[in-house]
Amino acid sequence: MKIANLQQEMPVLPVKRLCTFLWCSLLCLFLLSCEEETKPLPTTGRSIKSFKLETGQIGPEKIYPDNFTVHVNIDSSVDLTSVVPGIRVSEGATISPQSGEAIDISQDLEFRYLVTAASGRAQEWTVHFEVLDNNIQTMEYGTFMISNVSDEKVLGVQGDLLYNDKYWDRAAINVEKGSEYKWQKWHLIFKKEDQGERYFVLRNLFSGLYLTLPEGSAATDIPLFQDQIYSDKEDLQLWSIKTVAAGTYKIVNKQNGLLLSVADNTVTLLADSETDSQQWQLQVIPFESYRDVEVQNFFRRNEPWMGAVAFDQGNSIPLTWGSNNGKVLWITEDAWDADQMLGPDRLNGNSFFRYNNSIILQPSQDNWNPHDAVNLTNPDTRHPDREYQMMDVQDGMDWTWPGTGVEIGDKVYVYAGEGKGLEAVNDALYVLQQSGGTSWTMERKTPINVGGADGMVKGGDGYVYCYSHASNDGVGYTTDVFVRRFPEENPLANWTFWDGKGWTTDDTRKKSVATSKATTSVAKVGDKYLMMSMDMGFWCTEERNIYLSYSASPTGPFSQRVKVYEIVENINGGKARFYTPIIHPWCVNEHNEVVLTYSLNFSACDQQDYFMDENGNKAMNAYYYRLKAVRVPLSLVGL
Repeated sequence: MKIANLQQEMPVLPVKRLCTFLWCSLLCLFLLSCEEETKPLPTTGRSIKSFKLETGQIGPEKIYPDNFTVHVNIDSSVDLTSVVPGIRVSEGATISPQSGEAIDISQDLEFRYLVTAASGRAQEWTVHFEVLDNNIQTMEYGTFMISNVSDEKVLGVQGDLLYNDKYWDRAAINVEKGSEYKWQKWHLIFKKEDQGERYFVLRNLFSGLYLTLPEGSAATDIPLFQDQIYSDKEDLQLWSIKTVAAGTYKIVNKQNGLLLSVADNTVTLLADSETDSQQWQLQVIPFESYRDVEVQNFFRRNEPWMGAVAFDQGNSIPLTWGSNNGKVLWITEDAWDADQMLGPDRLNGNSFFRYNNSIILQPSQDNWNPHDAVNLTNPDTRHPDREYQMMDVQDGMDWTWPGTGVEIGDKVYVYAGEGKGLEAVNDALYVLQQSGGTSWTMERKTPINVGGADGMVKGGDGYVYCYSHASNDGVGYTTDVFVRRFPEENPLANWTFWDGKGWTTDDTRKKSVATSKATTSVAKVGDKYLMMSMDMGFWCTEERNIYLSYSASPTGPFSQRVKVYEIVENINGGKARFYTPIIHPWCVNEHNEVVLTYSLNFSACDQQDYFMDENGNKAMNAYYYRLKAVRVPLSLVGL
């Protein structure tokens, strides 16, 4: 719920109340124009500068000089036993094997080179290859731009970005000039084979929604739209891809056998007429991040019995204890209750959130049905009028905002900040006692140096590492990241800070382990510490990106930041506010894509955040106070 998380080293202001400080953004906008996306590393004299395949390379190579790796996407048609790269290295350096020499990558899709500087110093580099399969007869999952043969315009989603139209269910499909926008990119995902025919769904990367034939449409000349995935009537979203010539295809709907066509600049379905307007070119492109609607819909809670239905924050804590094994806790901050809704996805604009926090229990890691998730309750609450608020507001305080947490044995330890008005006052550790039901007791503890709103990570070495950040520019557009830790066997012991060499209880000696953008999240994915950072999203700034970096150690150093996603969220013609980046490390799929979430807040750049509904009620769109989910291929950062 914060623009910078609540930490002892830097008391900060709650996001919802920062409006009174808009003048700060005007004074400091010049800082944004000076920022670099990444800080270039000094040249080593033994670097790979470029890596280009003679044939079959898809997209540009990605060079990671901090860990001496290169990642290259390669077409599945290439002979992997004889790949020929052209390589450029640092001036005066040599490389072995030489540039232009064929290499065999068929065994493990990687190859090692030795780059020797003019000084004689050598460095081994590893080149990783990812094969992108564009063979319709064999592929399971691929990313494509789909262009019509008649005019080379690409398949996309219609709508006004300033009103978020391209995200909405049933937004129309169109064709437009190809500009490599995310709404012009599609996943082809193999779903089934029927009578020898392979069928795919087409998922838009921008919206996460699927190319769909409207139910009950006329026989021909049918306009198409995007929609949620259908659990029944799946034929409306299934498409076969029939080869016409090399790289050219017909796309046929399973429900009615009609062809995806362009007529009068409209995407429709028509009977086969053997014309170019019914033929499509599929250009395979590298994997990239995309909106995950299945995860996002978990927070689309609209039923009157659901308790917390719209909220921000959204840390997740996977459970392993007893009957809760496989379940997940979702921690929220300020939340609206179901009885404050005027209808599905619509909040009462004359009310305000009811809870400062709540906790939702997901029944399993692969069950994203919001109907199956329930709220926890605190039997010892001091706020009986707030049925689903878990952490009490302390005497003299106005709010308690929990966030990061970790399970140890039969308990869950959750960090929370506590404050009054515009001031962050206390940090606390809430200890939840698990039960087999939904009523969980808890205790509030305050161990020395408690903190860590940016991440609470089991290191696998007997310690839990807790991350926080503090502004290093006086405003919060850039920050320093710090880490403290506590022993798993005794979370209430004094927590200690990293001081650059070791661990100390003296917080004045703490040292930064990394620099970051405005807001940060740290989690452990596999054996790497992954850092998600996000541009300042509460002001009307142009930089609106998510970045990832990683380290092999909890204390760094972290790799260069890599931009992995641009946040395009608008409300009523103006930029929507975004904040609270969170990594969900347990949620990595079979394609090595990790889930990241962020929160939205109703207000934007002086845009009205409510509307009058058809019944004359002041209403607010709940979309703007629910978590947004993105899947990011870890290969984008070299993992």
